[in-house]
Amino acid sequence: MRIRITLLLLLGALAASPAFAQDYPRRAVRLVVTSAAGSGIDIAARLVGQQLAETWGQPVVVDNRVGASGQIGGAMVARSSPDGYTLLVVSPVFVISEALYPKLPYSFRSDFAPIARVGRTPYVMAVSPSVPAATLADYVAFVKARPGQSHYGSNGNGTIMHLAGELFKSTAGVDIVHVPYKESPRVLGDVIGGRVEMMFNSVTLLAPPAQSGKLRALAIASGKRSALMPELRTFAEGGYPAIQVESWYGIVAPAKTPANVVAKLQKDIAAAANTQAVRERLVAMGTEPLAETAAGFGATIKSELDRYARVIKSAGITVE
Repeated sequence: MRIRITLLLLLGALAASPAFAQDYPRRAVRLVVTSAAGSGIDIAARLVGQQLAETWGQPVVVDNRVGASGQIGGAMVARSSPDGYTLLVVSPVFVISEALYPKLPYSFRSDFAPIARVGRTPYVMAVSPSVPAATLADYVAFVKARPGQSHYGSNGNGTIMHLAGELFKSTAGVDIVHVPYKESPRVLGDVIGGRVEMMFNSVTLLAPPAQSGKLRALAIASGKRSALMPELRTFAEGGYPAIQVESWYGIVAPAKTPANVVAKLQKDIAAAANTQAVRERLVAMGTEPLAETAAGFGATIKSELDRYARVIKSAGITVE
């Protein structure tokens, strides 16, 4: 009798759970974005959110929670009810923060359930036109001939641009000095002006000045070439397959969100990201649309966490 009652109670609880709700979502869904309105990740979130709203017949509200390297928005979502109604849009900032900050208000490894990765944007290495290097091999030889005399800029310690530079240093075996800035436009201006030799940034940012001759792009840190710069060789083609750096956009939910809610979200988000309207906008931004499964996205997160942790430890990178 006790077993029968326990089973009935369990079935009743499951039936009332969002996991068994056939009409999910029944109300507005909030997409928390930890960057400012108008940023690449914000635009991608709004594009996907608009498609989801049309599919669901429910509002999808983009909530920008900016600050503390994503920690403000991340903590809020981690503490939210695991019912599928509060989701977090994530980027490599979250995997980098996991290795940089010893006391985060959440664990990116355990406090979130991966849902889907919707796009990725490869990073490009570019140098000032004053640098006497036409190819990646030329630049490596140039730097090796001048140990400690070359410089690269990033938009701050611990950013993905900084880690890309450190990955290049360790992989190519070169001695090049990091110069941290506070924002990408200033780095770009100084590379164009020849005050700093080299930088890494997204293909979206660097394609226009490279194509106009204001700077020289040497390689793209992706497994394949970009539609925005199809002539640009990859690092793998230049002999450095380990140098792969890209920004990506994905969506996660609080841990313990029911599995079939995650499955529905993954299916609907993938469909939204692959509509023609969304794909065209993403491609125009230099972003490759994706339809990665929850399991695939989880594997990507683990791989990125491990890889950037190694780079940070090897380079001794710390932030205040």
